[in-house]
Amino acid sequence: MSIYADWKQTIEDHSKNPKDQQAFWDGFCEREKHIYEDILGRQDPHVEGTVADLALRYDMPETEILGYLDGALESIKGKLPELDTIESDTMISMDYDFEKLYYNMVKVPAPWLYGLSEWNDVLDKDTQKQIYKKCRNRNTVVKGKKIGRNDPCPCGSGKKYKNCCGRNA
Repeated sequence: MSIYADWKQTIEDHSKNPKDQQAFWDGFCEREKHIYEDILGRQDPHVEGTVADLALRYDMPETEILGYLDGALESIKGKLPELDTIESDTMISMDYDFEKLYYNMVKVPAPWLYGLSEWNDVLDKDTQKQIYKKCRNRNTVVKGKKIGRNDPCPCGSGKKYKNCCGRNA
């Protein structure tokens, strides 16, 4: 079984009991937070090492390193090997797009990640606000102008809406 398959199995095993599931995700998110604190603190978007090296460096099981990679994929420039094919000795080389990473953290939403103080050294406050607004605005529903009963029908027939397409509405 691959490390990624082990990760999926771990998630499934912890999803059976709600209390166990919450404790598992709380622990994972805290360990993931330490990874981002390190990367952002160094202000270096490049991270490299084997899965075993990364697990040692960040004090996480290899399965959780694959979970972390799964969550970070959209924020990495270039391509990683397929997650199913990654083994302990697979070399991982990642270059983060910090703006995209911040956007994805806001999108999730993961305030414990996008709220890290280390972001202030990587992205200025204005950029953070713009990214936050951009992400939040994509979830805002904007309704179009309502067609009145006596307005011309939008189908172009020249009739009033109530006598045309609005008849069955």
